[in-house]
Amino acid sequence: MAEPSRAEIDDFIRANDVDDRAAADLRDCPPEVQRKVLARGELSSARNPSAALLARIRDARASGGGGGGEGAGGPRSNADVEDFIRTNGVDESAADSLRSSSPTVQRAVLGRGELKTARNPSSALLARIRD
Repeated sequence: MAEPSRAEIDDFIRANDVDDRAAADLRDCPPEVQRKVLARGELSSARNPSAALLARIRDARASGGGGGGEGAGGPRSNADVEDFIRTNGVDESAADSLRSSSPTVQRAVLGRGELKTARNPSSALLARIRD
């Protein structure tokens, strides 16, 4: 996959209205990290797009440089994540945390099943994300 152009990076930053720090962090990333961040799509559903961008950068760096697949089971689609959020009735903060998590974390969280038996589904979701 080709290196993201400067224009693509700038368009992403403008479209998602991130702060100067988050924008600078994205611009300073190696191309393979930038590619992973941009591939995850817009940040429009995040309450704090700058924090979500920084989390994506952190996740992309933690998952290693470029290349490689998403591992067993493949990535979770945005539809799977949104269905999980809707089905389990979690609050917007917990939902944003899941949305901004890496595909690996999303796969692990959703793989553990529904949160319907939890007294506080939002807290249970955040605990799963931390695990």
